[in-house]
Amino acid sequence: MSIDKWSLLTNAITLLVIAAKIKDPAFLAEYDAPEVDRSRHPELYACDWLEQIGSYLKYGLLDADVLLDVTSTSINRLWNQLAPAIERMRVTRGDGLYENFEYWAAKGRLWAKAHPGGAYPRNMPRMRDLKGIGVGPGTVFRPAIFGDTPE
Repeated sequence: MSIDKWSLLTNAITLLVIAAKIKDPAFLAEYDAPEVDRSRHPELYACDWLEQIGSYLKYGLLDADVLLDVTSTSINRLWNQLAPAIERMRVTRGDGLYENFEYWAAKGRLWAKAHPGGAYPRNMPRMRDLKGIGVGPGTVFRPAIFGDTPE
């Protein structure tokens, strides 16, 4: 499986499976091998992909607020799922292993702490506050290229 194949939604199942497997001491011990068998540990492809995105974030290639607004909770969930494997491998490989993934998760945790109620603009009304404004059963919206205004 290449890193490109990791981006397929079907491979998200790997992360569901790892949550149970990672509690098995024999499975966890497999991370001690100099070369971890990726056919048995496809979660490492996820780590590789998350490492790559974390690097883009660290060097400013991705806007932190935009990325973290969308991913702050999910990146921490992924880190929490994969941390036992990463920490096990770091014993022999050092803290540099998947450091950019960790950076993204740490930034996500700090972003979530700074935005406990989300980041919805304060001066923008919520949809629940706009009930009955400009829409109704007969309202027809044109495509956005025409301004997405009711007729």
